[in-house]
Amino acid sequence: MKTFRLTLRCLGIAVLLTYCERLVAQETMEDYVKQNAVPVATIDPGVTDFTDLNSLGHAIADAKIVMLGEQDHGDALTFSAKSRIIKYLHEKLGFNVLAFESDFFSLNEGWDKLEKRKETIIPFLKNNITHLWTDCQNCSELLFNYIPASFETTHPLQVAGFDNQMFLTYSLLHLSAAIDSLITKSNLEIGKSPGYKIAILPLFDTLIKKLWLKAYRNEDIPDSQFSNCDQYLRVLKQQTTEKLGPGHFWSMVIENLLVQNRMLSEFKSPNTLNGTRDAQMALNIQWLAKIKYPNQKIIVWAANTHVYRNEDGFKSMGYVLGNGLIEKEKTYILAFTSYSGMGGRLGNPTYIIKPAASNSIESWLKGKYKYAFVDYKKYNTRWPDEHAKFYQRSHVYTSFKREWTRIYDGLLFISEMQRCQPVVTLPPTEKR
Repeated sequence: MKTFRLTLRCLGIAVLLTYCERLVAQETMEDYVKQNAVPVATIDPGVTDFTDLNSLGHAIADAKIVMLGEQDHGDALTFSAKSRIIKYLHEKLGFNVLAFESDFFSLNEGWDKLEKRKETIIPFLKNNITHLWTDCQNCSELLFNYIPASFETTHPLQVAGFDNQMFLTYSLLHLSAAIDSLITKSNLEIGKSPGYKIAILPLFDTLIKKLWLKAYRNEDIPDSQFSNCDQYLRVLKQQTTEKLGPGHFWSMVIENLLVQNRMLSEFKSPNTLNGTRDAQMALNIQWLAKIKYPNQKIIVWAANTHVYRNEDGFKSMGYVLGNGLIEKEKTYILAFTSYSGMGGRLGNPTYIIKPAASNSIESWLKGKYKYAFVDYKKYNTRWPDEHAKFYQRSHVYTSFKREWTRIYDGLLFISEMQRCQPVVTLPPTEKR
């Protein structure tokens, strides 16, 4: 009997100790951040002494894919920080591919066919990466100096795209004709249909060149336009896959067009729209990592909400990638946040970013750091059974209380955000 009581008492003490350990762990998130945040000396992409980024490099370890987020597509200082980190990853850690949240067709086929000279690279990137980045001064050093110059070295930085929204310049000029050429050269049955030239091909052309503009203008588009396009694209996908294989570039392009058509048909349902797009972008990154660049390390440039591991309302790209497409240990997801500052995308009004909540991770870092890195993977290793919830900004400076250490692998803190200023185009007679 005494032995039984002693056993119960020991068991009770063990349970109490376990509870206390968990309670302490949950309460140490703020202390962990304050004790383990690493100062980042500068976010200036012109500074090439990368000593202050060694902690980030150690955290990335053997990851093959590093995903860099941003709160909004107008965050000038985040773009500067990402540009410097990209240089570090390229020069010190062997990352040789930079994939943008931009046109899959343009930044793959178009980029592959491009003669890699500064005179050709600059206008191509200008026209085929989303203008919110190419028109921002803080992206100019990376896009128009560093990437072109890398092709004068033995380890150039290749560019790719993973967004199924294929409506930038190269796609507008070449995608319809390329589809026609594919059908003809591969002798696909759809090209032998009586209405191919007068009905089917023009339908694809309209999808690529006109429907995006109509959707953004909220113009009425008949449902039959989308259903007919979906029908023929499915036929084309089946025939292309049978002829060329499921992992072929053109099988991916047709799949992206199918999703593009679906997105336009769901344009007024944002939640569905995001889930549709993120799922396809995840497949595109998987294709880049396993088919096109299987032996290369890849940097992904996107928004915080695309790269995070989330299933709240819709399954994000980062969530889909980490649940069956790419092994989690092969990826490192770095989010970006700020305490306060000025926001607003190019073309939109400037507004004041209100200070972050007093009990947020931004408030814990504010005052002590101008720029800092926090490694969430290190916290997870220390407290593997804990799921600490705390406030953090993720999308457009909105704070949420979530298990952020399970959603991102690390955080780059910028105390005061600045918004983008447009690139100044000088007259030909002037020099920079």
